Amino acid sequence: MHRKFTILIADDEEAIRELLCIELEPTGARLITAQDGQVAVDLVRTTAVDVALVDVRMPRIDGIKALELIRELSPDTVCIILTGNRDLDTVKACLRAGAYDFLEKPYDHELLLSTVKRALEKSLFQRERREFLEYLVCEFTSVTPEAFRALEPRKQAEILGIARGAFRLKAANRSAQGTCS
Repeated sequence: MHRKFTILIADDEEAIRELLCIELEPTGARLITAQDGQVAVDLVRTTAVDVALVDVRMPRIDGIKALELIRELSPDTVCIILTGNRDLDTVKACLRAGAYDFLEKPYDHELLLSTVKRALEKSLFQRERREFLEYLVCEFTSVTPEAFRALEPRKQAEILGIARGAFRLKAANRSAQGTCS
């Protein structure tokens, strides 16, 4: 059985955090909040976060830097940027940092819910793909699942990337040979 989804809401405005919690309650996800970018990054260090909604302008660490650090700590976390400023440079910086989507404040309730739903679906797909690759890595090497999970996230991502590449090469080789086994 899969664990419940976790959504992180990072915004320096308490009223926005509270409103987002109310609006996202129907998702059934566990909702956690952070009042600035540093707290958001610290939460990702200690909590498995599936989706992060991150405001661009926050104290201590701004949203773009927080997004970069979140993606570094947890590559499978799907990040949605919230902002009241939609200038092109900000959008580009967010996308370069790994944002999945970008919502402008004030956001439309239905658009928020549909964007978060798509992000949760992407997160579930990434989680299942990761679990399958972990299984294959452990099945075909001497690494135990416990040892693999004990590795730092960046090392896990590196090993899984190598495994994905190896499986793609094997599939391409089979395709070139016209075989399925």
